[in-house]
Amino acid sequence: MDMLGSRILIVGCSGSGKSTFARKLGALTGTPVIHLDRLLWKPGWLMSDRADFLRRLDEELLKDTWIMDGNYDSTLPSRLARATDVLAFDLPRWFCIYRVLKRVITNYGRTRTDMTENCPERLDLSFLFWIWTFPEKVWKPTTDLLKAHQDRVRIRYFRRPKDAEALLIQEAEKRDGSRRDGFGGNESGDVL
Repeated sequence: MDMLGSRILIVGCSGSGKSTFARKLGALTGTPVIHLDRLLWKPGWLMSDRADFLRRLDEELLKDTWIMDGNYDSTLPSRLARATDVLAFDLPRWFCIYRVLKRVITNYGRTRTDMTENCPERLDLSFLFWIWTFPEKVWKPTTDLLKAHQDRVRIRYFRRPKDAEALLIQEAEKRDGSRRDGFGGNESGDVL
């Protein structure tokens, strides 16, 4: 499988691992990571004006290289128009809810690196409901749109966390091999 392209879009349900994966891939490739949540939210969980959000998103989309994580289905067509690759996290809803609850317990009251400053982690029952209904309300239309673009954009689905980890390992081996001897890997087996 070829190495990833220069503009990588990461989509999937909250709690599926998009942001963590984006940070790891960005560190591995040296590609700037754009978290859509950071573009949408202002400090104190205040939502940006839609025009401001779209302007900021368009500025990011025009850049030559990026890894962009987030959903915001109304902006998916414009993001797909610029993406070279889509990494779609298609994990079970119960797993995503488990991860979000774990994230809340671990980070409650603190702001994660993929969020705007002063947007501390919190428990929100409507957010948990959104995750539960994600497969029917958001994911089905998203995958339909992805299918419509599959002739132009490379799309990979991750249905288990280890699928995403395998791609990170594969990318690390390819990049290491291209820098050293063409065979991939390194003596210690380190990936990141």
